[in-house]
Amino acid sequence: MMILCTVLSMAVAYLLGSINFAIVVTRLLRHEDIRTMGSGNAGMTNVLRNLGKGPAVLTFLGDFLKGFVAVLLAKFFCQTMLGDIPVLLLYLTALGAVLGHTFPLYYHFKGGKGIVVSVGALCAIATIPILCCIAAFAIAVALTKTVSVGSIAACITFPIVLAITRWLQQDPEMVPEVILGVLIAGFIIFMHRGNIKRLLNGEENSFKK
Repeated sequence: MMILCTVLSMAVAYLLGSINFAIVVTRLLRHEDIRTMGSGNAGMTNVLRNLGKGPAVLTFLGDFLKGFVAVLLAKFFCQTMLGDIPVLLLYLTALGAVLGHTFPLYYHFKGGKGIVVSVGALCAIATIPILCCIAAFAIAVALTKTVSVGSIAACITFPIVLAITRWLQQDPEMVPEVILGVLIAGFIIFMHRGNIKRLLNGEENSFKK
């Protein structure tokens, strides 16, 4: 039953994650594909640069909520089928949502980088670490005027704060939970490898420009 619940939760999360709101919003408002505009990334930042604040907010809300809802559904499945909510299963669900966003079934497996959907999913699991990530993101963007730096800073912050909070709580599942947190954060940093290369070459777009 545990395996069935895990597979069901991850499958639903992947399908929800595959609904890319950057693509949806751009097609509805501009009748174009966001992946052919600006940086080519199907994410909130590219929507902000090309369509403005309103569409970017809609994109953020959609991508955040699909991750959050995916985890809430996983909690429901677990409670109904198992009578318990294994936290590690929730992290696998979050990973499913991120994979759906980055490799969406509905858009030829070409999606975004997974920051907003991961924030939504992990907010439903580890709220305090995510709040710290948001703070790290805001500080990094304020200092550098570069969204990718903020995203990477948030990814680095998450497993560190997660480890500290779980250690303080003396959580017996701390080690596997932190490992999964590192896996998700590491995957998102990997998806930013192009941004990292441009940062090292001094070519990354920023709000200074």
